Amino acid sequence: MAASKTKYPLGSPQEHIEMCKSHVLPIDVICEDCDEFICGKCTKTDHKEHEWNTLPTAATQRRRDLLIFLTQIKEGDLLGIDEKIRKVSKQITENEELCDSEIKKLQKHVDGIMAKLTEIRGKNERGLRGFGGKK
Repeated sequence: MAASKTKYPLGSPQEHIEMCKSHVLPIDVICEDCDEFICGKCTKTDHKEHEWNTLPTAATQRRRDLLIFLTQIKEGDLLGIDEKIRKVSKQITENEELCDSEIKKLQKHVDGIMAKLTEIRGKNERGLRGFGGKK
């Protein structure tokens, strides 16, 4: 029986470790000043005056910073946004009520104008009939 070969969509199942192009050593450090991945030898040459961390340490620190940032967003920014949304919703409701009130006032005025115009029209029609009847 032939052994079946499993194909891996990302290539080899082994972990791929990038190599430093200058020193052909595994990249295991990040230079915080340059925001570059470097090898241990780079820390002693090109980046010796820079701040750097090992990849696990940098990853842990960045995870911690992200959690702090997300907590600040959740506790600070989102609460502020929720309060602003409540205020805007209240203002919208108040504006709708005010608008309805103004519409009712305007409708009363329109009804009054229409009634007055109907009255004037009636008087004019009666006057014209009376005028036309007398020759």
